[in-house]
Amino acid sequence: MNINKKQIVIVLTFVAVSIWSCKPDAVKPYEALEVQTGSVQSIAGVWTGLNVTQTDNGAVNKNFPFKTEDVTQVLQANKWKLTLNASGSTPGTFAIDHGTGGVAFSPITSGTWRVDNATKVGTISLINGVDTVKLVVGSYNNLINNKLALRQQRLLNGQPAITYDYQFSK
Repeated sequence: MNINKKQIVIVLTFVAVSIWSCKPDAVKPYEALEVQTGSVQSIAGVWTGLNVTQTDNGAVNKNFPFKTEDVTQVLQANKWKLTLNASGSTPGTFAIDHGTGGVAFSPITSGTWRVDNATKVGTISLINGVDTVKLVVGSYNNLINNKLALRQQRLLNGQPAITYDYQFSK
């Protein structure tokens, strides 16, 4: 294999230019978020329904082919409004508007809400008198993009039968 001096100079020039052209990005100053993601403050607000997925837990356990279905259109989830009011880091009242023709995702439409941890919410409990609906909060990364993922399990004989995954946007 013949390599002449011209080819060596070209390769060395290319390597030298590649090395000198790389510069690290300037370090950006740290900016503390005013509201900690996953806190009551980041979850409070008015949320509009985006989509709903229904999972048949029995079908999942038995490995049936049809386990999950998008039921957004059937439930008319785009008509839903979930309002979570808070006073600082303390949950307050809530209201659910299912809209005209929208199917209810919760048997209670108003009351108070509580959380398991005010700084890193894992579970939201919607409470009205003796009735409680528990919702598990999804990824905090969604909250950064003004999206809220909630999961609700419906039980049959004390076992999860149907799981609903709700997506909301602010």
